[in-house]
Amino acid sequence: MKHSILLFVLLPLMGAVGCQKETSNFGIETIRSTHEIPVNIHASLADSQGPTKAIVRGTDIPDHFSYGLFVCAEGKTNEAHKKNSWNLKSSYTEGLESEAGSWSFQYVDNFDSGALSANTYDHITITSRDDNATADLYAYAPHIEGKINPKAIPFEIAPEIRNQVDLMYAEENDDPTANKGLDPLRTDVDALEANFTFKHALALLAFEFEIKNHSNQYSTNYRLQSITIQKKDPQANTTAQIYQSGTFNAITGNINYDDCNKVDKLVVSQIVGSDPALIIPNGTSDPDYTAYVALVPTQIEDNELEVTIVLNKQNKMTVKPFVLKKQFVKHLVGEEEYGFQGGYIYTFRFTMDNYLYLTDFNIKQWDDTITHISSII
Repeated sequence: MKHSILLFVLLPLMGAVGCQKETSNFGIETIRSTHEIPVNIHASLADSQGPTKAIVRGTDIPDHFSYGLFVCAEGKTNEAHKKNSWNLKSSYTEGLESEAGSWSFQYVDNFDSGALSANTYDHITITSRDDNATADLYAYAPHIEGKINPKAIPFEIAPEIRNQVDLMYAEENDDPTANKGLDPLRTDVDALEANFTFKHALALLAFEFEIKNHSNQYSTNYRLQSITIQKKDPQANTTAQIYQSGTFNAITGNINYDDCNKVDKLVVSQIVGSDPALIIPNGTSDPDYTAYVALVPTQIEDNELEVTIVLNKQNKMTVKPFVLKKQFVKHLVGEEEYGFQGGYIYTFRFTMDNYLYLTDFNIKQWDDTITHISSII
């Protein structure tokens, strides 16, 4: 079952106005005219369950979540409806206790550089153009400042787990009718409506660790140092590919593979420090710990990729690489496909009992719907 919490951003019909928001053809801001109209934006996370500080948690919009919004001329994803609404920023701030959270919006101050205005607003409006073109809305997350092409949003897999971020797009972007043709000349309504349901473009690998036969007599801590995903044979022409960075098309949610940087291995490290969340403790009632690695979707065949885990007790301990079999990442939906797909979590569960061994593996959508479970005990 798909779970989604819909957060409403009701943008007031009147409020603070200024030169940074879309301006009318007359170049003069008015409280309300037939040339401008507010937009009610409804934002939600469709498939979000993230476990790290940077990756989205649960189906609630988290504090400081941001998305970029392109207000395009009708039917033209490469043309701004108005220059100051090309890649504007929307940010969410959690409310205190029972109070509702709030959204703020920043328009673009400099179209050439994409720099944002220092001013923030509690709503947006769209205004008419000389050609009377309507507006189409497209969104992606997180917001990246700069003059960004919605069909080539840049991304990079962070080398540290704490710095990983979600790469998301609004599923309505690719809908020929959703959020399209918003007409600032309409007079039959007080406000227009737009909906953004954000979905994940990347796959998420989860590495769960459990210490077996732990005892309160011992206080040994195992610190995860790094996780490496690599090609078993870098010289082989393989189906599986590993990407460090690239761009994705926010309109369709697809990765632009031709623009991606291929690598033979991806090393993701833990941060150095004393953060207890990074420690696998021995001698506690809750010995489970999970680390997460974002991965660009790729298909695989047998024996193409392997995973190496480095733990630190007192000296580094490298676990024997685990070689992926395609049967472990078989999707039982649609056509038979083997590999990592966007919007899915792939969980490897390990047990520490003098040595580390893999106990099971499962695939589930980011909305917690389990699609496949493989036991490797």
